[in-house]
Amino acid sequence: MRDRRIKREPTAVGQVIGSVLRNLGLPEDTARQGMIMIAWDQIAGDASGHARPVRFRGKSMIVEVSDPSWMNELSMRKNEIIKKLDDLAGKGVVTDIRFTLMRGRGTEEK
Repeated sequence: MRDRRIKREPTAVGQVIGSVLRNLGLPEDTARQGMIMIAWDQIAGDASGHARPVRFRGKSMIVEVSDPSWMNELSMRKNEIIKKLDDLAGKGVVTDIRFTLMRGRGTEEK
């Protein structure tokens, strides 16, 4: 018997997760913010092991960073990261990123 499966292009994880979050009845912004949290490793690239998004305040995303050198590096990449966020979740979901040192390492915010 022949396998008659329809061959389809792979679907991006972000699209699937976004669809699931919306189907749960979450507000659109909450669903989009959830997509960002899930896709952070792809968005942050080499910095993902040193930084993690922890919450949103309106359209600002708060990201905890492991040390001051990564805080500086990510501050310089802020516009690039926001562009990736726009591409993933839609323009204007995140308009600013605040970087703060992880708890126990200081409370400075940039």
